Amino acid sequence: MKRLFERPSFLLGLGCALIFVVNFRWGVGVLAWIAPVPLLRCLRLTRGWRSRLTFGAALCAAWIATTLKIITTPLPVVAAIPTGLITALLNLAAYLVWDGVRRRAPQGMALLAFPAAVVVTEWLQHFTPVASWGAMAYTQVENLPLLQLASLGGIATISFLVAWVAAWLELALSVWLDATPTRGLRQGIAVAELLLVAYAWGVMRLNTPLADVSLRVATVGTPATFGASPPLPDTAARNAIVDTLLSDSTRAATSGVQLVVWTEAAALVMPGEEETQFLHRVADLARVHSVDIVAAYVVPSSQEKILPYQNVYRWFGQDGLERQAYWKHHPAPGEPIVIGLGPLVAVNAPFGRAGGAICYDYDYPEMALEHSRLGVDVVALPSSDWRGIDPIHTQMAALGAIAGGFSLVRSTRFGLSAIIDPLGRMRAWHSSFEGSDALLIAEVPRRHLNTVYSHIGDVLLYACMAFLIALACWGAISRRIGAGREA
Repeated sequence: MKRLFERPSFLLGLGCALIFVVNFRWGVGVLAWIAPVPLLRCLRLTRGWRSRLTFGAALCAAWIATTLKIITTPLPVVAAIPTGLITALLNLAAYLVWDGVRRRAPQGMALLAFPAAVVVTEWLQHFTPVASWGAMAYTQVENLPLLQLASLGGIATISFLVAWVAAWLELALSVWLDATPTRGLRQGIAVAELLLVAYAWGVMRLNTPLADVSLRVATVGTPATFGASPPLPDTAARNAIVDTLLSDSTRAATSGVQLVVWTEAAALVMPGEEETQFLHRVADLARVHSVDIVAAYVVPSSQEKILPYQNVYRWFGQDGLERQAYWKHHPAPGEPIVIGLGPLVAVNAPFGRAGGAICYDYDYPEMALEHSRLGVDVVALPSSDWRGIDPIHTQMAALGAIAGGFSLVRSTRFGLSAIIDPLGRMRAWHSSFEGSDALLIAEVPRRHLNTVYSHIGDVLLYACMAFLIALACWGAISRRIGAGREA
């Protein structure tokens, strides 16, 4: 066994296999803590551009294969290629940064360089259509005590800790195998202590009762199955869908619900008179039953042309007046919509302060940070998934609730609907793939929890950037001094 860890090909294959096992659908989160170890070890044992090219190609293959796990109908298989490549290349950048620092800096700095590089490259991915998919934090969606760290520094805090543990394990392995200096091993004490404290604090936080858990909210499923291409439902079918949505919303309202959230694309509404009548019906229901309704629907470009379509929700208050019209800000890759550009705003409802977004918007952690700084108590998140990302996409959104300290009402078409409290716990959930009633009701706190993250924002990210820049400057100065001495 010891000899295997001296073989770069074995290490690279093992690391790529762990990437596949750990991430996305069917992920085994406990292995995420060791997944980077063989890859870091492989870089330690190899030299030259050919080995780095092989390393990068293997990462690309691993991430494309991993992405294939979530590519199910209606997505084409080829969609895995650009998504996997983007994730792989940024992932590669983090490994190469560590490799460069390791060669020139003390072991302790190299240990911190890897988690710092992971945090920065994961943030850079937010500027791509892939958003935060593939973040190390998402491998821990089942680890609720650890997820409480998101309330301190967002998902970057979790990714940093996972990467830091992996970097230390690789160093410990290399010290054992290669008899290298052990100075950096002392950092393992700090890593272990921090990990234990994080778990203990997370457990205590989860065992602290929430105050005034009395806001009754509901998600309403939809019978709609249309997509972005023909055939589209005719007038009779469209009206039947709306009738069902309004009927289920009425059932929710009569059971004491104060906020009803429809799924993304819950209905297809033609522009013009049909949309006007539709909005009047929703407004009347909200007024008659004194309930807030977040009615999400899509509107084709025109009667003759489907694309690009509007992906929108309208928020009606208990007085029947429209409180907010919101267009989806971040389309999923390839989604042909009219992109919303307006700033996020808070809705002042009788039950508290609320906010909203649509599905893929919350794959960008900045949205949750904006909502937390608006002081919202609950966020409505109409969503639409597909089988390949059920239930992980809803679990990912729960980190936004923890980071921002608010409750989240995620009503999902083709996926897992969930009502999530500020600690990330699912108060109620139901998958549309399991049939049963389209109505999901639960109670959440009326007020948000103050989180450190809502006040300090991405301080950890900026600290990681500053650390890497300082290391780069230190390396450049050291090389100049070394060159001067040789001259």
